[in-house]
Formats: sequence, structure tokens, C-alpha cells
Amino acid sequence: MRNKLFYLSLSVFLFANYSCSQKNNSEHSNNTLSVADSQEVVRGVFNATEEFANGNNSLDSEKVSEFWLQSPDFILVENTTLINGFDAVYKNCQNFYAVPIDSTKLIWTERNILPLTKNMAHLYGRYDMYIRFKSGEVIHAVPFYSALLKLESGWWKVLRSHESYELNDN
Repeated sequence: MRNKLFYLSLSVFLFANYSCSQKNNSEHSNNTLSVADSQEVVRGVFNATEEFANGNNSLDSEKVSEFWLQSPDFILVENTTLINGFDAVYKNCQNFYAVPIDSTKLIWTERNILPLTKNMAHLYGRYDMYIRFKSGEVIHAVPFYSALLKLESGWWKVLRSHESYELNDN
């Protein structure tokens, strides 16, 4: 298991390193897709990330979970915690929204979308997440986010995801 995790981490690192060394061209990535297909992928992923933010902002765990691929192959890494499978992530999401939260505000501050194929894309970026509890306490997190998305039945879904963040008191 440790070897698989090591090789998965190494693969992600090498892919990220290669991706970062490529010339940044927001209109078309270096792949075999046409410009129109690349733009369609970018629009689809962008819209999916907007729906993810809207689900968070409306405290709707069902809407948030629509962003993730409902598969045992789904993996989320949050800081150093590995959560395997959609069911485990869904349960964590429901538990999060079960605490006395007054409101949340998720604002994407950076989204970089790299079309890989017509049905696969890589997303990396950041967002601001403000959580206001009913007690009046506010937590501000600024996650760095990376995900592999797959087009599934017409919807862009996250297959692999990693976010790292620090919590700031505001």
C-alpha cells in the first residue's frame, strides 16, 4: 500500500512539474483537441466549479457532492488525510454541514483548467472559504486545489482531488 501511495504521489508530482513547465496559453493547451473542443472542456469544468461553490454557499451537501464522481475509485486528499471512495467523502460532507453553521462563502480566486481529452481535464487553483458558525465564530481557509475531472453522463465530476490549506482567524 505504501508503495502504491509513493508511486501515486510521484506520478502526481511529475505530472504537475511537467504541466508547470509548459508555456501557459489560456485559449488552447498543448493537446490533440481542437480549439473549440478545448474551449468546451474549459466551459464545462468552469461551470461545474461554479455549481460546487453554489452548493457550498447554500449549505447543500447534496449539491456539493454532485461535484464528485460517485465511484469507489474516487479519492480526496485534504491536507494529509486520505479519504477513499465517494461514500466516505459524502459522509464527511454531511457531517460537516451537520454542525451549527450559519453560512459559508466559497469564492474561487484562481482556476486553471487544462483539457486533456474531450472527457478528462486537470484543474488547479485556489479559493477563499469563509465559514460562519451560529456562535459567531468565523473561520477563513484558503485552499490550494488540484483535481482530475472526468466527463460522466454529461456532467464534469472529480475523480481525484487534493486540497491543502491553513485556517486563518478573521
